[in-house]
Amino acid sequence: MQVYNTLMKIVKKQLGSCAIFFGIFIFLLTMFSNTGGEQRHEYESYSCMLAIIDKDHSDASKRLSDFLAKTNTLVDIEDDEAQIQTQLYYEKVDYVLYIENGYATTGELKNIKRPGSNTGSYMDDQIKAYQNSMNILTEVGYSEKEAYELTCDAASDEGLVTMMNKVTSNRPSIFYFFMYIPYVLIMMLFTGLTPILVAYHRKEVNDRVNVSSMPVRKRNFQLVLATFTISFGFWVLFMVLGFVYNGSKMVKGMHPYCILNSFVFAVIAMSMVCVAGNFRLDSQKISMISNIVGLGMCFLGGVFVPMEIFGDGLIAVSRFLPTHWYVRANDLIFEEASVSEIMQCIGVECLFAVAFLAVALLVSKRRRLARSS
Repeated sequence: MQVYNTLMKIVKKQLGSCAIFFGIFIFLLTMFSNTGGEQRHEYESYSCMLAIIDKDHSDASKRLSDFLAKTNTLVDIEDDEAQIQTQLYYEKVDYVLYIENGYATTGELKNIKRPGSNTGSYMDDQIKAYQNSMNILTEVGYSEKEAYELTCDAASDEGLVTMMNKVTSNRPSIFYFFMYIPYVLIMMLFTGLTPILVAYHRKEVNDRVNVSSMPVRKRNFQLVLATFTISFGFWVLFMVLGFVYNGSKMVKGMHPYCILNSFVFAVIAMSMVCVAGNFRLDSQKISMISNIVGLGMCFLGGVFVPMEIFGDGLIAVSRFLPTHWYVRANDLIFEEASVSEIMQCIGVECLFAVAFLAVALLVSKRRRLARSS
């Protein structure tokens, strides 16, 4: 087991890089595991800290002040430029509205707001909507009082927001644990294993091994065994972390299928690394490829972006990625779908693993024949 032991010793030097992505996984898990909860159907308007300085003191200016007070928090402030700038700087007030003399006839308003503030733009739109509504209603014959009441009624209507497709916002934390495993597995295995496999497939290393008494088949067997051992070790590390975060939930209900699903994807990630390890790649190219493969597969496969918002064309493309079937199996498990549907998705993942391993063996054999010729 000389090749096996040598590879296991070398991989220890790569554990530092792998630990970075393991830390990223823990960060993602902590950040997204509490996103579940009850679905909300109501629209909640934003309330800003609003100061109104009324110089007109008319019925029209009072109606405007009362309207804005219904959806915003009023702040008392003196008409002093230095104090206003101080309050804006320390975010004690978001928007200062001046209702100028003669507003009842001219509609003249001025304001002070933080430059580039989203709150300022929001308040501008709210005031403009109020004035447009009042102008239209009075022009068609309503009195000022009637127009104000209709405007307030319209502004008090709550928007109803309903998800037409399946809702995943109430998923338990264990769902998010398994959802983000593909990205970290790909990145950790590419970072930890690819440089070692690239080194083993270099011409000078192969020539030294070929003149030794060890048969090529035995060497390749030990190489594959070591690769599988490392991949299995990373996967076990994630499962241990899963038990730390979720306890006995890991083996309750349909959750054992999540464990199986993640193990199959670990084999897929290992197979992809075996393909990449056959090419002459330096550390910079390995990093670039791992990011392209990891981020590309996870974004297009539905790991980072829910597939519910994908178009038909994008979903058709994502079916050619193993992450699509991993995510689909994960969704079916938490929807408590039939076992046959879940195993169908996992079976497709197995085909991806076999395909990548076949490509890795084919590339390795072609390179070996090219060197011998």
